[in-house]
Formats: sequence, C-alpha cells, structure tokens
Amino acid sequence: MLPQWLQRRFDRLGAPFTYEVSGSPELNRDKNVRSTPQAARVMLREICSSGDRVDNCNSWLEHTFEQPARELVLGLAAGRTLLADAEVVAFARWATKTVLLYMHPSSTYEGSLFKDRTGWASFPPHWLTDLRQTGAFPADLSLWLALHDPQSEGVALPGDVVLALPGRTTRDDGGGGVPEAANLSLRLDDNRVLAFSLAFHPLCDVVHPFVDGMLALHLWPNPPESINFASRPVLGRQGFAQWQGLWSNNGTSFGVPDGCRLLVEPASTRDPLSAPSFRCGAGPGARVVRF
Repeated sequence: MLPQWLQRRFDRLGAPFTYEVSGSPELNRDKNVRSTPQAARVMLREICSSGDRVDNCNSWLEHTFEQPARELVLGLAAGRTLLADAEVVAFARWATKTVLLYMHPSSTYEGSLFKDRTGWASFPPHWLTDLRQTGAFPADLSLWLALHDPQSEGVALPGDVVLALPGRTTRDDGGGGVPEAANLSLRLDDNRVLAFSLAFHPLCDVVHPFVDGMLALHLWPNPPESINFASRPVLGRQGFAQWQGLWSNNGTSFGVPDGCRLLVEPASTRDPLSAPSFRCGAGPGARVVRF
C-alpha cells in the first residue's frame, strides 16, 4: 500500500524485522524467532495489478497521488518542518488515499506468515471506481493528523474519552451508511511518528477532541493553508494511547431526520452511550437538537 520509494526507506531504517501474531512472535522451521530484511507489505493486487499500460491502476495512483507527494513525504521523513498551500493539499490527498486503500477488505500482508488482516467490511465497491473517475474522495470521509514522540512525555487530553460511531445511519432519501474508523502511523527518521486517523462518518458530524484541544489537525477535507511541524504539539505515551483508543462503535442504528446530521461527540470511556444529538440546518441558523 505504501509506495516502494517510502517502503524501501523504512526497510533501511528498521531492519531486521520480526512479526507477531496475537502477541506471539512468528517462528521459522527451527523454532527460532523469524526475522526478515524487509517490513511486511500491505498489497491490494486484486485492485491494482501490475502492468505497463498508462491507464492501469498503479500508473494512475503514481500520477495522481504518489508523484505530487513524494518529495514532500521524503522531506518530512528527513526533517522538513513546513508545508504550505498546494503542498498541504498534495500531502493530505496522499495520506487520505494511503489509509483508505490500507482499509480495503481485499488488501493482504506479504512478507509475513500472518496473511489475515481486517479491513473495513463495509467498504463500498464503487468507492475506488468513483475516485478514479472523478478524483474525489467519498463524502463524509475525514482524516486527522497528530505528531507523536514515543520518547517524550508530551501532551495528552485531560481525560480518556471515546468517539462512539453509530452502527449505521439511514435517512428517508436513501442516504447514510456504515461508519468506520482506522489509524495508521508512519515513523520519521528522528523516531517521531505521523499519526493519521481516518473515519467514514455518513450523515454524522464529528467533534474531535484532539482538534478542539489543539493537539491535532483536521487534514481532510478542507486542509489547512499551512502546517509547521516544528511548532505542532507532540503526543507523549499517554496522549498516543488516547489517540489509538479514541474510536469505538456503539452498534446502534440511527435514522437521521431530513436536514439534520448526527453529532458524534466525545464521551466518557465509563459511559460511552449517550442520548443522540442532531445538528439541524446550516450556517448561523443551525441548531442542535438533543434527546
């Protein structure tokens, strides 16, 4: 899923690699811990088969996402601190594409004996076709970005909270869907981590506590005009644990009234289920209806 130019960089930084399955290390035939010179690859061969045709999937991904972001991503890995304007857009689109394809249910691990992985079971098959035809990501798909330093105490939220996505949303006009969320982290050369969080939240507005606390950025849609990584707050161990455990799914289906959107707000980990709230209307006249 990661482009070869970035995957090879990770290989050089981290080799040799070992793998775990449910907390237990993979063993070779001699019953010793298995190690490899390359990190496992997450591949999506059923969608992006190899080939030299200009219109094949890999060529399209390279032209549309990888080339515009390559020098930006490599620069960030090597210590670049500032992105501005079109650079932010290219970086945001690349990151959104990467996490989205990572969660495709047909993606698989290669290089590890552990082949099974869990993507988004509800991943609509038309998403990639639509993306390729229009260049637009699905509506209600959002990406957030935080910076983490595993060697630092860093910053954290005042308390542990969760964002409980509904099991499904519906509306009389046929809108709605099955919400999903996923995290993906990329290590920089200085061992800090770019922590991405992607959520599909149909008919929902997400009130993200890390953004409200100025600990993270809403990267997509509507990317910021610039990002100065040198001045961004850094999540420490506690903050990163909160980030990793933020999303949950309450399994409840909600019918969303016309002209309204369900609010997904931070809730206490002790009581994540609360009465639903809806934001109805748009602009200054919008109102929040709580039940």
